[in-house]
Amino acid sequence: KDVRAQPVAYLERKPLSRYSEAVRRLRLGIQATPELDGPPRLMLVTSAMPGEGKTTLVLSLACSAAADGERVLVIDADLRLSATTAFFGMADKVGLVDLLTLPVKAANAIHLDERSGISLLPAGARTRNPPALLASARMRSLLDEVRGKFDTVIIDAPPVGPAADASILARHVDKVV
Repeated sequence: KDVRAQPVAYLERKPLSRYSEAVRRLRLGIQATPELDGPPRLMLVTSAMPGEGKTTLVLSLACSAAADGERVLVIDADLRLSATTAFFGMADKVGLVDLLTLPVKAANAIHLDERSGISLLPAGARTRNPPALLASARMRSLLDEVRGKFDTVIIDAPPVGPAADASILARHVDKVV
């Protein structure tokens, strides 16, 4: 049994549990931001170091938003570990790296998980230079494109301790958690 899947499965089975309510409260707290005109559409989730539960939080926030009827996209921008991609079993799918390096349309790289109702942009092919890809003009244009198509976009970014990736992406989102 996959230990990482437990909180998400628990959310699905027990939508009125304390955990579900805590995740919903956190999500609504993040959305209630006075500095923005509307609720934040693009949210980046990171941590200080690996193993602190950021992917579990990403999946929990996404499940909570989908359960409340939102159109949700999760972008796996942790191009070294890709735990979100593995969770959804989409390691073999076209994804973010392909979208940023090949002539691929976003619609062909975004995959719907039928069971949860969450759309996922998996990590895709391996790359030797994640920071350069994430800092590219193509990445900025992708974020602008998905902002208009989803109610909530949650980016699973690598921890800030070992990698610069989250800091690069933080400039292009509404909220960093």
